[in-house]
Amino acid sequence: MIEPRMQETSAWLKLTFALVAYVIYVVVAEVTANLGCWKILIHASLVLLIVMASAWALKTGYLLVPRSQTKAQMKTGRYFLIFIILYFGYFFQILSGVYSALGLEVGKLVRVTVVALGAGFFEEFLVRGLILGAFAQLLEGKKGQISISVFSSALIFGLLHFCNLTYQTFPATLQQVIYAAVIGVALGVVRVVTNGLVFPVILHSLIDFKPDVLEASELMNWSMLTIVLVPLLVVASITLINWEFKRNYLLK
Repeated sequence: MIEPRMQETSAWLKLTFALVAYVIYVVVAEVTANLGCWKILIHASLVLLIVMASAWALKTGYLLVPRSQTKAQMKTGRYFLIFIILYFGYFFQILSGVYSALGLEVGKLVRVTVVALGAGFFEEFLVRGLILGAFAQLLEGKKGQISISVFSSALIFGLLHFCNLTYQTFPATLQQVIYAAVIGVALGVVRVVTNGLVFPVILHSLIDFKPDVLEASELMNWSMLTIVLVPLLVVASITLINWEFKRNYLLK
């Protein structure tokens, strides 16, 4: 059952606000691209305003009624959270990325920190918060409500990255779209099983906390990308479907 406080604002309001906010963010980022230190200040201020407005629209960080999960669901969630932390830590080299970033000169470290935290809070509140929550509201009472909401929000998350075509090649952007969509599924499952936005924000910020986050993405080897993303997508999907099956079984 969806948390009642979240339903105080309509699903369409959530979707509209999320997409408009994203467009504003992209436009402002483009306009301020050459403003140096002012760009960082404007970026941080805009993210803060959007996150605050998103929090108002959400009303609560919960997606589901607190303590409504069964012990079986909670067990599934704990296993998946452990898996995600280990998987992200190894394949996305979170520890080495953070270590390298902390060794940067102060100015660049500040920029990396702002971008990483901005992505973590901004994208998670908009996508895993507003968009996923909006789909869950629209599908209330429907079969596969949570799974469809997670996959739909992840697809939108991936497609939004096509805006990066303004400064990088199409093949690199296409890879980023696929990468973001799969990561979106994983973070969506984390959002569901933990029933909050804290872990998605932390994980997302840690993934982006690395020196090359300020640079355009380079084209990766497709085989390597497949090796990294396919197992993640498979495990996340199986976990989500299994979690929702246990939820539906309880509700019968």
